[in-house]
Amino acid sequence: MNIVFSILYFLAIFFTNANILLRVIKLNTFNKIRKLIVALFSLIFALEINILSDINLVKELLFYTLILLIFSTLVFLILMSFQYLKNKQIYSIDFAKNIDIWEIVIFIPLFCIFLSKISFELSIVYTFLAFFFFYKVCKNAIKTPKIKNITLSNNKLKNNLKIALIADIHLKRNLNDDFFKKIVDRINEQKPDLVAISGDLIDGSIKDIKCLHYLNDLSSTYGTFYVLGNHEYYHGVASIVEELKKYNINILDNKSIEFNDFVISGVNDLMGNKLNTFKPDINALKPNSLKANILLTHQPKFVKLHDVSSYDLILAGHTHAGQIFPFSLAVKLEQGFLYGYYEKYKIYVTSGAGFWGVVARLIAKSEIVMINLTSKE
Repeated sequence: MNIVFSILYFLAIFFTNANILLRVIKLNTFNKIRKLIVALFSLIFALEINILSDINLVKELLFYTLILLIFSTLVFLILMSFQYLKNKQIYSIDFAKNIDIWEIVIFIPLFCIFLSKISFELSIVYTFLAFFFFYKVCKNAIKTPKIKNITLSNNKLKNNLKIALIADIHLKRNLNDDFFKKIVDRINEQKPDLVAISGDLIDGSIKDIKCLHYLNDLSSTYGTFYVLGNHEYYHGVASIVEELKKYNINILDNKSIEFNDFVISGVNDLMGNKLNTFKPDINALKPNSLKANILLTHQPKFVKLHDVSSYDLILAGHTHAGQIFPFSLAVKLEQGFLYGYYEKYKIYVTSGAGFWGVVARLIAKSEIVMINLTSKE
């Protein structure tokens, strides 16, 4: 039973520190020193871990955690109920605001409680391992994604096609400027033929995001192509689409664009069906059987819900490869896909370039995917 308490305690302080870390780095002021901030929070996490030696104190802290969790969840449910009674829908910009309130109500008090109980009788090895773990998983979330190269073939292509795929950047007030610029620079270094953004580019009020001008810096032969993700719907999807029209990208709002030997199509996210706005409509697309057909979608489970047999390659995101193991198991169960290329459906599901929620990635590295689509001729 003490092992169970220890695991629960570890998870409680991990998610508490990771969520408060996200709050601390929300302002651009902290962008340049965010690694130092991660190191500081890692040290705090390491100190808090040492409480594990006192199982009675662990039980006391878990009791506080349970009380705060129940209270904050009640607050969250009340807020969501008022929202539903007001506008008869759950998913809106207020949904994200309510989640913020829920996180603040639970995590900030927990953070203070844990800090107040820190013991300074530390084991050097124990502290080092705890520090290294927290620093590593948080740094995995905020670092510039590495390039992953894969090669696929298509006999409809006359010329090779190099596609840069990114998804799930989740631009908001944190990590948006320097973080996004480095992603753009890394893509341009690869000299792609086209850039595909498979949703969740935006994850905050569009008015707060000041780095979208970097979209104009993306360089490729055929241009940049973008589809909505579910998180755009949480922050005013119509206003986001209008703002993105100002930049040098092609918004594939249930739209197909035809080139010499390929057609690139994009479909709106499944969230549109729940909100009854910007609905996905695969029938509006115009694939060409004589050319290579590429489809952008956000949630990979879309291919199990619709007939996508006309497409030679489907590019998706959404899953983050689980982001934090073992949550990957739940993601795979809900989506039917997790990460990588699935030959049966001809779909590549990227692990994404950013993160959502807690500042952490564990056994789920971020990536920028370079898909080298070669002609068989």
